[in-house]
Amino acid sequence: MLKTERTESTFTAGREWQYRLDAIRAQAARVLAQDGSPLAADERQALYGRLCRRPLYILGSSTGYARDFIRFARRRFDLRAVVDDFAVGPSIEGVPRLRGDEFAAKARGAVAVCAAFSQQGLEYFERLARTAGAELVHYMPAVDAIDNYPRDHILGQLARETATNIDRLLSSLSLFADSSSIHTLLSILSARLTYERTWLEAVNIGQRTMYFGVDCMRFGTEESLVDCGAFDGDTIESFRTATADHFKEITAFEPDPYNFEILHRRYASDPRIRLHSLAVSSQIGRLSFLAGLGSFSGGIGHDYLSRQPRVTVNAAPLDSVLNTRPTVIKFDIEGAESEALLGARETIAAHRPKLAIAAYHRPMHIAELPCLIASFTSGYRFSLRHHGSFFLETVLYCVPE
Repeated sequence: MLKTERTESTFTAGREWQYRLDAIRAQAARVLAQDGSPLAADERQALYGRLCRRPLYILGSSTGYARDFIRFARRRFDLRAVVDDFAVGPSIEGVPRLRGDEFAAKARGAVAVCAAFSQQGLEYFERLARTAGAELVHYMPAVDAIDNYPRDHILGQLARETATNIDRLLSSLSLFADSSSIHTLLSILSARLTYERTWLEAVNIGQRTMYFGVDCMRFGTEESLVDCGAFDGDTIESFRTATADHFKEITAFEPDPYNFEILHRRYASDPRIRLHSLAVSSQIGRLSFLAGLGSFSGGIGHDYLSRQPRVTVNAAPLDSVLNTRPTVIKFDIEGAESEALLGARETIAAHRPKLAIAAYHRPMHIAELPCLIASFTSGYRFSLRHHGSFFLETVLYCVPE
């Protein structure tokens, strides 16, 4: 408790921090006054009118969000084409595909919704829209302007939930021990409340450092990793890079049968890596699971427009299935992180491993997850880092002191 009070005192003493606190509270009040949106009602109405009346182009198609928006827009608006220089084939989700130069030659006066989430893609499409003479609209305002657009658990109520819970979110600043974490959290909150992605780019430290390459985590040569949400092995490879491939063992959990098949092909022959086709949760049971969506597969969300069928998968707490002493646990399980942490509370309390946890799948996770871990055991140092140019890829890092 003394450490929390000391950190909070240091935080509130700085004039820069207090100025930002006041600005964020004002942003939150504005969002609440505008029915939970950074856009005023007349702005949303006017934008929706332009989406309805003018030819529409969608810029970028690589994310699940982009694909869902394409499927929705082709039924609702005059969607002329999807602009993607790297996709293969003449169409995407049944909509004609154009190269950037083709779009620039024919889109004057149109509305172009940018569904690219990387900073490089955003900058490219901004230049392209200027060249074409098209109005560029970013993904978040475009979706916000459509009253009946299906909302998901990550972005669907991001501004509203942030504004509604702003005092609780700001109070969590006292949990973080370094100025980089404070700057990161405040910037994320400002981005959520304004949809201005420059706030995110200001704290983006890149995806290459995600989970195992950050300044607040150090690794030895005898690490034992538990990878919850192993996907296709991307974080296994990141861990191998971070440790120069000198580690004791990896225990990987991945419930999606399609992803697990890839894992099995890649790692079944490595005796240091054990694979489990299992979802981690708070109790033993069976879960309805949306499979076949790559890194977006999960038990919740993302099936609102998807044509993928659900499957049933086995689930269990880490406390009941681990037969190793972990030194590192990574959780990235599409919104089920709290349940998985509850199922690992004995392991965390007993072994105090380093933790790297996705903190962006739920608007309140950024504040709730460190509090949950602190309820299991004391003495963890919490840090927050952001690894992208969009509202995803925020990670909570917990290191025992």
